[in-house]
Amino acid sequence: MASCININSVEFQTLKSKSGLSDFELQAQCRMFLDKYDRFPYLDELRNSNSEPYLKDALKMTGTSAKINNILEVTGTDNIEEANVALNDEFRDLEITLVPLKTSAHVEIEHRPSIYNIKEKEVIEMDDNINSTALLNQTIDKLARLYGINIIPTSIAELMTEEWNGLVPDAKNTSAFVYNGNIYINTDVANVDAPLHEMMHLFLGSIRFTNPQLYQSLLDKTQNFEDYPLLIEQFKDRTRNDINEEILVEEFSKYLTGFPSKLNDLNESDRYNLFYDLNRVFDSVLMGNSSVNSVNTSELGFMSLKDLAKKVNSSLLVNKFKGSLDDNSLHRIEMNTKAALMREGKLEEFCS
Repeated sequence: MASCININSVEFQTLKSKSGLSDFELQAQCRMFLDKYDRFPYLDELRNSNSEPYLKDALKMTGTSAKINNILEVTGTDNIEEANVALNDEFRDLEITLVPLKTSAHVEIEHRPSIYNIKEKEVIEMDDNINSTALLNQTIDKLARLYGINIIPTSIAELMTEEWNGLVPDAKNTSAFVYNGNIYINTDVANVDAPLHEMMHLFLGSIRFTNPQLYQSLLDKTQNFEDYPLLIEQFKDRTRNDINEEILVEEFSKYLTGFPSKLNDLNESDRYNLFYDLNRVFDSVLMGNSSVNSVNTSELGFMSLKDLAKKVNSSLLVNKFKGSLDDNSLHRIEMNTKAALMREGKLEEFCS
């Protein structure tokens, strides 16, 4: 039986205002989601959604800038870093980067790839000699700044210090692990050429930050596995939650690569939401011309991050690592900000 939708509800009307869709179009898409997944769709799950006009109006933007006070008021946050994460969580069809100036911030807006939004761009030439460590560190930095996903980069040398005291005995081969509730990526070992299932701590672990309720429910499932008492014996000096995360990552890696897994019995709703969040993290990293949602799940586990970047035509592998923003981005921000200030009469140009 098709779900009945109250089009006058706050939830529906808010989604309508943000997406820019008509009542009829939004009803049809919401009904499908409610019937299958028992929830309303996010903005990036809606065909023809475009929340950019709503965002600009809400922030009272002038050109490409907005007053920091307006941004903090709209997001209900205390600082620009928290506001950036909140905006990307709310306006999920966009990727928003805030660059604070003095009393205002430059607002960079890019439309995220989705199964409905395939960008028409020339094929990007990849750099096969990309610095893997630099790329991973940039990826970790971006996920933290824009999405509040906190992954801790580490190295073989650090893991072999007295501070760790042998807690990671195979530091020279361990690419990632969980310890005391934190996710660590060993950037000396993790590599963009390695199969994605070997980097699942980074991608699957990100869901803990983006959808903690779903992630906790998956962790809870591990304790119901028949051989759970045997599985936990593999991990020494770890908290129970750390152990559950390690087991979850291992079982999901099997699931993703087509091997028998204890996650094979996930219901349709959990499976959909799991891959929604996982693919969203992939898209956040890659920002390709097309979405990772377009890649067949059976291929995904055997692909490397480099393979995936090529598949979705991402510019990730041509970055020159000049900092959080490259020279072209900084120049564009500077010119856009000057133009906005001139329109407001706050900046004059004098020619000699």
